[in-house]
Amino acid sequence: REVNKELSAAATVDVLLTLANEHGERFNYINVSTAVHTLGKLVSYLAKPGDKLVLREDHRIAKLITLVGSECGQFQEQAIGNVLGGLAALQTGLGIQAVDEALAKRLASAVERNARDMNSQGVATTLDALSELEAVAGAMSPAGWEALADAVTHTAPAMSGRNVASTLVALSRLEAAAGAMSPTEWAAMARAAERAAPMMHEQDITNTLNALG
Repeated sequence: REVNKELSAAATVDVLLTLANEHGERFNYINVSTAVHTLGKLVSYLAKPGDKLVLREDHRIAKLITLVGSECGQFQEQAIGNVLGGLAALQTGLGIQAVDEALAKRLASAVERNARDMNSQGVATTLDALSELEAVAGAMSPAGWEALADAVTHTAPAMSGRNVASTLVALSRLEAAAGAMSPTEWAAMARAAERAAPMMHEQDITNTLNALG
């Protein structure tokens, strides 16, 4: 528990990676999820290209990703969303391939297993991450996409404006996900967008309109 607090509070990438490197052998799936999620956020804050170049060669990142594979079978709904979001931020932020074929299959299986228990934030985060992580999206089965479509339906009434926009943008990028959505499920998203529109920030409105094309 204390390690998880330290991971969440890590102020720099180096602090986070040092914690993961020193304590990783004792990490459970929650610790791994927190570490990857926090690392993704910290990487997204990096502004200097030189810092990103150094991180691409940091062996501690590869070690942390190995832990993702080890704990993948234990991930529950919040953890898998956090891990995927963190890996997507890592991949786009550093320009690296964060997920190989074997890990992609494990992550896709975890999504399918947990999709129907996700909350609205988890659904939006997962779909957004899948739109960036092509390897994981490519490993998703039809049943996995259907499970996510079901999750969209039952979480749509609780979606914030940001989650509505993020979900619609992701669906516009993920042909398989959009194809798994039934007319009833699209109607649920339409109602969510209509409900949330008055509370949306300008960028969310723009993203929503662009997604709807």
